Amino acid sequence: MVIISAGVVDDTAGWLILSVIAGAAAQGGSVELTGIGRMLVWIALFLAAMAWIGHPLLKLCFRAIARFRSRDADLVAMVVVTLLCAAATQWIGVHAVFGAFIAGGVLRQLPQLDEGTVHRLESFVFACWRPSSSAPSG
Repeated sequence: MVIISAGVVDDTAGWLILSVIAGAAAQGGSVELTGIGRMLVWIALFLAAMAWIGHPLLKLCFRAIARFRSRDADLVAMVVVTLLCAAATQWIGVHAVFGAFIAGGVLRQLPQLDEGTVHRLESFVFACWRPSSSAPSG
């Protein structure tokens, strides 16, 4: 459990640092300390909102979605939540992948999440992902 927790903290810190660097690169490479401070405050607010507002709200939403008895409603909701979180972090000035990473972490904590839907989404994501060693050279 300690090793998994350390890995989660390490991954989160790595994604955050990568996101800040990518955000700075998108702004022409200039970095201002006041801008970074403001960005860190917004990130803290985003993380707190996802933990204390987003998670309970998503639990309610996915409970309601389960009543639809639609096969893909939960998949659509997962994609929409991920895109909204990505858009929020992009607006903050951090790379969008950080928001998607946080959305994935929050969504995996939901007990209402259908494992079949998760496996369908994973099969799509893993089919699109190619390790650098298998990429064609040229």
